[in-house]
Amino acid sequence: MLNDLDRKLLRVLSNYIKTKGSAPTMAALTRKMGRKEPVILRGLSSLQSQGYIQWQPPWLDTIRILEAWDRDGIQKEQKQKRDMDNNAYFTQY
Repeated sequence: MLNDLDRKLLRVLSNYIKTKGSAPTMAALTRKMGRKEPVILRGLSSLQSQGYIQWQPPWLDTIRILEAWDRDGIQKEQKQKRDMDNNAYFTQY
């Protein structure tokens, strides 16, 4: 499961690349994240080590998104939906 900083960084990268067609600059990342460069670089390294992005440090234009969503977050949502569906059978029928 990603921590809050990594999750936000992944969403910022994913949305930026989707809308602009290229990776953001460090100035854009620091502005959007509200964090300093060393914190962002640690976040990028963390995302790369966990397999969410592909990146050739130190060039930000080499960032490629491999997985745009938190794996554990999706599984948790699916489990909650299944639980609600199972309960619906007993409460609605």
